[in-house]
Amino acid sequence: TSAKINGIDVHYQAFGEGETIVFAHGAGGNLLVGGPYFSQYYRCITIDQRGFGHSLDVLNGPGSGVFVEDLVGLLDYLE
Repeated sequence: TSAKINGIDVHYQAFGEGETIVFAHGAGGNLLVGGPYFSQYYRCITIDQRGFGHSLDVLNGPGSGVFVEDLVGLLDYLE
């Protein structure tokens, strides 16, 4: 699933219900981290950060320097 955030399509997955946990991957990772197991207890959101997986950055874009803004935009989108 994706959402238009800060000029790019940010790909994410959401699992479960309850309090929200966000899984943010390290370098070389993607949105396939941790969510399914913990979704038994929490609402879990996994994200392909800008420039990783299917969340492509724009040409000469800001890269990981706007991770916080992208994440806040996604959380606002998901309410």
